[in-house]
This record gives sequence, structure tokens and C-alpha cells, in this order.
Amino acid sequence: MFNDTTAIVYKFNSTAEYHVKFNGLSMEVEYVYKGKTLFKFIDELLDKENLGSFNRIIKNQKYQFLDGKILYKERICNYKIIKPLLAKPYYNNKFITMDLETRNVKGILVPYAIALFDGENSKTFYVTDYKDHNDMVISAIKSIMLRRYNGYKEYWHQFIFFYGIFLLNKKVSLADSIQPIINENRYVNTKFKFYDNEYKLEFRDSLLMVPVSLRKLAKAFDVEDKTIFPYNFFSEDTFFKNYAG
Repeated sequence: MFNDTTAIVYKFNSTAEYHVKFNGLSMEVEYVYKGKTLFKFIDELLDKENLGSFNRIIKNQKYQFLDGKILYKERICNYKIIKPLLAKPYYNNKFITMDLETRNVKGILVPYAIALFDGENSKTFYVTDYKDHNDMVISAIKSIMLRRYNGYKEYWHQFIFFYGIFLLNKKVSLADSIQPIINENRYVNTKFKFYDNEYKLEFRDSLLMVPVSLRKLAKAFDVEDKTIFPYNFFSEDTFFKNYAG
């Protein structure tokens, strides 16, 4: 049974029915068995000349088919929009700044140095002082897992991109709980609780607050710029083995 916009398809040797509603290049389908709708889905045709290429949406799951085969699938999540916070009437200096330098090893970015500053004290970590880069990163995170830093905000430049993804695995192994806030596939804020959830840190990206490069920030605040740095020199896998001086 069908007309211009609806159709009912009967399943062979079954009492199940597919109730279909057409809307342009998409259709809504209800799977009905013994008068009850068991599930629904929507098919969106990607190419009207190719019936095997389409998107299928079932509840909050989306599947893309190409020539009859699943190309990929994703979960559709609807989160509440993050509302802006009201400005506080006082200055809060409970924050730490950290930065991480990487080198290219066979196409993979590997950390070799980390620096942090809490407003009074600075500390640096070099991979040559540790077993490997993972041990260095874990040591850097452990160095701020202290009671005096409870409630501090920790700012990394470009945390929403590479650093956030790389550090998340290390933080999970150290924390009692991790509570990330993600907006548009970016880490906006990550709560890091430790010592039986008694203390916490929050990891954020300074790039979200001041969306410019560190070089431009240094000039804007009249901070002495560092000299020319040979980034490509650190790309060789054998650097730490052969370099002396």
C-alpha cells in the first residue's frame, strides 16, 4: 500500500510492517509488529542516483552507508549550552601556567620538556632526566598534586587540541576522578581530583582566554622574547644520544 508520501511494506512470511513517510530525499520508517511500533529510524539519501549511499539515524545513533556498506557511525549528543560566568568582584591568583615542548620522532610528536610557573616559583622537566617522556609528564603532573595547590586552575596553551588529548591518558592514571567539559569536540575544562577526592585541580586552555600565539602575547605585555630556537634540530630521533655541548 502506498501513495505519493506514505507507504506500507509488508515483511515476507511475517506480520511485521514497515510504515514509511517520504519527504524529499529522506524517509521516516516505523517498524510495526502486531500493531506496536518497536523502533523508528530516518534514512537520508546522499545521492539520488545511488540508493546504497545514505545516512541512517536511529535515536541518537547516526550511521553513514556508502554503496551499501557502513562507512562510519557516530553518537549524537545534546548537551546544555554552557552559560557565561558572572565576573567576580575580586582578583583570583590561584593558577599555574604550564607549557610543553615536543619533537617529531618518525612522524609522532613526543614531549621532551615541560615548564611550570605558579606566580612565585618555576620548575622545568627534561626527558633526559627521566626514563622516558611518559615518566617526565607523570612527574610534572605529580609535582602540582599538592595540598597548597588545591583549587588551582592550571593553564596550558593549546590544551584544547593536542595537549589535552595527550595529557588525559596520564591524568587518568593519577586521579581519583576526571570530569571533563567538552564543547564542540574541545576540552574546555577538566576537573582533576586526587587523594581520595579531597583535593582538585582544573586544567584549562589559555588560548580560549587570549586567542593569540605566545609570541604575540610576549610582545603585547613587553616580555623579553626568546632567541631563535632550532625546532627542527630536535626532530632527529638520535638527538639525545649524539648531542654534546
